[in-house]
Amino acid sequence: LKLLRQLDAMGGSTLVGTLKQIVRTEGLAGLWRGNVANVARAFPQKGVLLMSSDIFRELVTPMCAAIVWLPTAAALGGALAGATSV
Repeated sequence: LKLLRQLDAMGGSTLVGTLKQIVRTEGLAGLWRGNVANVARAFPQKGVLLMSSDIFRELVTPMCAAIVWLPTAAALGGALAGATSV
């Protein structure tokens, strides 16, 4: 959809017009074209992010309890996991 809107290849001048044109030419399945590749790319990445978030949260929990001004262990663990997943 993004590419079609950028190229204006479908002739729809609006978002709704482009969506209607896709459904008219390709059916409802055309709206999901390319989604398998996005899911295949995102699935392992989110799995590693979740796993590393849990690991970092366990590592920083004692530190967060000892130092009052640190954020909660969940927030700090999520921030560290996000920084390492990039």
